[in-house]
Amino acid sequence: ITNIQLDENSTLLLSTINEVYIDARYPAEIGLMPNGKPTKTEAQNFIEFSEKFFLKIRTSLKQPPDMQ
Repeated sequence: ITNIQLDENSTLLLSTINEVYIDARYPAEIGLMPNGKPTKTEAQNFIEFSEKFFLKIRTSLKQPPDMQ
C-alpha cells in the first residue's frame, strides 16, 4: 500500500509489538512475551513507537503516489 522504509531497530520493535498483540489477543499459558508480560517501560516504548508509526503511515497514505 505504501513505501515506508524502516531501520532495523524499528523493524525489530514492530515485530515484538506484533507478537505481543497476537499473544494478548490469543493468550498462551506462559505470558505475553518469551520472558512474560512486558514491563511498564517496554509497554510505554511500544505505545510511543506505535503512535509514531501510525502517524507515518497516515501521512504516507495521504500523499499522492508520485510523492512517496
